[in-house]
Amino acid sequence: MRLISYAEYPTKGQNRAEFDIVAARAIIVSICIYATTTHTQDFKDVEGDIKIKRSTVPLDNPRVARPSVLLGLIAWSMLLSHIWCLDLVTGITLGGLGSFVGVRFCTKAGRRNDQVSFYWYNVSISL
Repeated sequence: MRLISYAEYPTKGQNRAEFDIVAARAIIVSICIYATTTHTQDFKDVEGDIKIKRSTVPLDNPRVARPSVLLGLIAWSMLLSHIWCLDLVTGITLGGLGSFVGVRFCTKAGRRNDQVSFYWYNVSISL
């Protein structure tokens, strides 16, 4: 069995430049999703971060940290709906789930609530 390299992978119209744009977009989106995941993960272990003197957004900027999740997830929903050319119903569903998770982070604080919000975040980002 032969592995297919990225350079050989067929793309729309077999255009290498178009593939490079798609690949670059995928890498950028992946990095941003990783950063968002790290940010949302920081809420559930604030006590541990304080003990080890770790610098996180929830500790350094608590007034901005939670609203940034809400705004970020709404922006992600809109951006990914556009990039993936989602139909209206799917885009609204993605936006609704992102909004639900963001509002949950803003309104339900505390270790247990942050853990549950992070579970919902993982559900929303995996769709």
